[in-house]
Amino acid sequence: MRVYTSDNQAIVRCQYHEKELIKAIGDFKFNKADASWRFPIRKLVDIIDNLKIDYNEETKLIYDRLRAERQKHHKKINIANKIKTEECNIESLNGIDLSICFQHQKKAITLASMFDSYALFMETGTGKTLCAIKLIEYWKVPAMIVAPLSTLESVWIPEIAKWSKLNAVILWHNLKAFYSNDPYDIYLINYEQFKKLSKETDISKKVKCIIIDESSKLKNPKSQITKTILDCREKIPHRICLTGTPAPNNLLEYFGQMTFINPDCLGTDNFYRFRNTFFFSTGYGGYQYRPMKGAKEAIIQNVSKQAFSIRKKDCFDLPDRIYETRNIYMDKVQEAAYEEMKKENILEFGDHVALGVNELAKIMKLRQITSGFVISTQGATVLISDAKIKVLKELLEEIPEDKQVIIWCNFHFEIERLKDEFKDDARTLYGAMPQKAKQQAIVDFQAKKYRILLAHPLSGGIGLNLQQCSYIIWYSLSYSSEQHSQANDRIYRKGQENKCTYFYLITKDSIDELIYKALTQKINLLESCLEMLKGGK
Repeated sequence: MRVYTSDNQAIVRCQYHEKELIKAIGDFKFNKADASWRFPIRKLVDIIDNLKIDYNEETKLIYDRLRAERQKHHKKINIANKIKTEECNIESLNGIDLSICFQHQKKAITLASMFDSYALFMETGTGKTLCAIKLIEYWKVPAMIVAPLSTLESVWIPEIAKWSKLNAVILWHNLKAFYSNDPYDIYLINYEQFKKLSKETDISKKVKCIIIDESSKLKNPKSQITKTILDCREKIPHRICLTGTPAPNNLLEYFGQMTFINPDCLGTDNFYRFRNTFFFSTGYGGYQYRPMKGAKEAIIQNVSKQAFSIRKKDCFDLPDRIYETRNIYMDKVQEAAYEEMKKENILEFGDHVALGVNELAKIMKLRQITSGFVISTQGATVLISDAKIKVLKELLEEIPEDKQVIIWCNFHFEIERLKDEFKDDARTLYGAMPQKAKQQAIVDFQAKKYRILLAHPLSGGIGLNLQQCSYIIWYSLSYSSEQHSQANDRIYRKGQENKCTYFYLITKDSIDELIYKALTQKINLLESCLEMLKGGK
């Protein structure tokens, strides 16, 4: 049996009766052309340590280097495990100011800085965005942030401007900026455009750090986005995963994320080998997989080697209330409908007609269109777009599955449509319901019998105690600042044990932005809306 190295691979030749010994190493590919077993070069240490095998001096030099690197890596893991159990009050790291960070953020940044790649599994609202920005400053290399489209302008750009002097550009509708000679520190791109850009060019020639925001997108190893991101792994020296829900459905969903960080964490970069090692098939046809005895503990332990996890309840210095907006971008049909109503006071959509007979009626119709529908003059509800629902579903994936969520809607149709979307996972609370049904919905939500409460602020916004929930999503906004404040207070009451997080789904370049501004900055809503209708935004 002999091993040698070539093209960043460890290549083994052996006798037929020795093949089972080779297979036990794992992560191999058998090359029929020359009857050799081919392994990633990182497996050379396992091959020489576990097999009685011959190798030349050149291979030994590579082995010695890899073994020393592995020992150094293990020492880092031991130090990192100790840091996780201690307080972290450092004010700076290699000249990077951390005084603005909460203690758990300082710990996350310190841990990630020890490794070339790291996973930050931090619950929504714990400040993982700032951690990523500080790591880019620390590494001092051009970075690309791959994130949901709804967060690029509403989350990343404001946070980068607030906490750093880094120069960032959004590539969503501007891929040409990636090819320019402008000195950008950060390239922001959504998942779909990342796939397109990766086909066009070798990203690694310009980018030395990739941050995957909401990395649970990599939970399906067969998806094109997972394959595209993993293909660039070896060329990018610094890699970060960010999410609060790394495995929302099952432990198999760790595979893509941890393979991106470091395949050695899970012992293989082959999904099927990972699955067969830790899971057994069950159910009809054997297409469902359950973890073997002890597998859950083993996987979590392996993941934690290069990951830091924290939930809001464990962050003692966080503010009591956290607010965040998510942008919705109108599709072409929705944008055309919005502009037609705004300019012409009338919308013809197929066989249906909607009229804005006066300014207030027009404002109402514009609000409906931003939510993807409009009520015609005949009283029919006409569907226009599902853009806002798509962002809502993405957002719900970011929130831990065991956390309840209140979604405030200001139109009954929105509530009914979302109920059809989420089915048994949600209940409704609005004026058209019988009083007994309303009360039962409240009692069952307080008893945590379901996850999502779809409610109108006038029905659920006053007098209710819903403090067992710590997440609110505003699907659409009302004009009333009092109604808005009281609805938010339903979860921020005596007995609330967690930090409260509020999300606002805001359609870009629309009346949504005006209403949000009016509610949060105490400006005159009616005057702003009328100004918009006269030709402003």
